[in-house]
Amino acid sequence: MPAAIVARMVVVDDFGDGTYDGLEFDDRFDLKPHPSLGFDLKRLKDATIRDFTEEEQAQLLDEDNWTVGRVTKADNLNICLYGPSWEQEISFHPEKHWVGKEFIAKVKKRTGKKAGSYCGWDTFIATERPKNNKKKGGTKSKIQKAQEEEAQQVKLSAEDEKLMEEALSS
Repeated sequence: MPAAIVARMVVVDDFGDGTYDGLEFDDRFDLKPHPSLGFDLKRLKDATIRDFTEEEQAQLLDEDNWTVGRVTKADNLNICLYGPSWEQEISFHPEKHWVGKEFIAKVKKRTGKKAGSYCGWDTFIATERPKNNKKKGGTKSKIQKAQEEEAQQVKLSAEDEKLMEEALSS
């Protein structure tokens, strides 16, 4: 069984008659081993401890070796909260980045052996717009860049300016 974050969810507003407001449930966000470790995800799914060497066991038990995979439920929630480039924006830790955050999601009832609810992995919607990082390459940064370049230019003496003008006019 892969590592996971189990998060306690609280329904703030059910957008209905309030029947479900305040209800709590646990939701699971599976993690993936860091790609640099080279583990086959299919091998991990049904494996037991006897299927791994002592070195592999140590790697799997080290929580720093687990990460939020791309196109996963946890990735979708981070995209909802922090934008599509969340990996460059935050050094993710669930207690720091998820506790107290609000978002909209479709809550679905579990079917099968386990009773309860879970958030649809593809239904996360931000209640606050994530920080827009498009301005990094936009007009503001170009203006700032031009100002910085201008400030860095070497100031020519009056004599050097005269020589430069003479050279350009000929």
